[in-house]
Amino acid sequence: MSDPRRRLGQVLAGQPFPAARWELIVGADLYGADALTMSELHALPAVRFGSLADVLKAVERARHDALDSERGRRSA
Repeated sequence: MSDPRRRLGQVLAGQPFPAARWELIVGADLYGADALTMSELHALPAVRFGSLADVLKAVERARHDALDSERGRRSA
C-alpha cells in the first residue's frame, strides 16, 4: 500500500486523539506497521496531534522538507 494517507489511516485507525508523537509510534508498532510508516512517524515533531488529519499534514510537510533538503545537497 503506497498511498501514505491510506496507509497511515489504516495503521492509526484506532488511535485516540489528541495523541503525542510517541503514542502514534507505539500504536503503529503494536499494529505491526511497516518500516516506511515507522520512519514517517519518527520524523514527526515531538508534539501532540489533534487529529489524524493533523498527522497526515505533518507527514506531508516532513516529506517535502526532506525532498527540499536533498535537492539543496545535490545542487551544492
